[in-house]
Amino acid sequence: MDGVVQTQNTEPAQAMEPARSSSQTTVAPRITRSSMQTSQLGQFRYILYSPANPTDNMALVVYLHGHGLGDKLNDLEKDIEPLKKEAKKTSDAFILAPLLPPELDYGRKGMWPGIDPSIMELIESVITEYHIDRDRVSMIGGSMGADSAIQIAAAHPDVFSCCVGIAPFHENSPMAKWEEGWGEKLKTTPFWFFVEDETSARSLAKTTSEGIIAAGGQAWVEVKEGTTHKTVGQQVTDRMGVGGYGIYNWLVSVRKIR
Repeated sequence: MDGVVQTQNTEPAQAMEPARSSSQTTVAPRITRSSMQTSQLGQFRYILYSPANPTDNMALVVYLHGHGLGDKLNDLEKDIEPLKKEAKKTSDAFILAPLLPPELDYGRKGMWPGIDPSIMELIESVITEYHIDRDRVSMIGGSMGADSAIQIAAAHPDVFSCCVGIAPFHENSPMAKWEEGWGEKLKTTPFWFFVEDETSARSLAKTTSEGIIAAGGQAWVEVKEGTTHKTVGQQVTDRMGVGGYGIYNWLVSVRKIR
């Protein structure tokens, strides 16, 4: 100052964080809309949510939507928003949501179980491409999708680590049923059901859970008092995360019973 060099004591400066290498580049979560040719369908459309900074051996959550969604992927993306919201908090799972072709969305056309081979081909494709942990492939379905999840999991007892059914067993759903022998097939796939307050739904949920438990498996039924088929789904999805039911964390943390 004024031609004189001034000096002062200072604390050592904190080391700056080193610049990230290209291998450390942060990857944002993203939604991919695509389609796949399967053994049954020329164009099987789906949405895939990829978490931030994906790595090998992550979990995969498969979502099966309910009856009457239509053919718009926008509506399907809205359907998985509660799951996506929880995934963004923890960034530890992929979410796969196939779109049921509307022309197959009738009981006589088989609905989801009618394209079981296509669903499994799509799941296998995602598992292989993204190096998914095969012991953490779970499934969640709503309404008809929940009923279908039972049948698909029973048909593939070695694939799914656990399943959640939201509003299954509606009296008007052609997929709402339980067959003797499914319990033995589902004894290594824990099931968690959230059921509306309606007599036939409560009864079939009880039959299903008892069938799984009698075979040595695990099943839980939560009847949401005072709810309808429509309101039970909203109530559960609104409280999907920790502080609510913890559904998402359960889906991605349960490992396959071998």
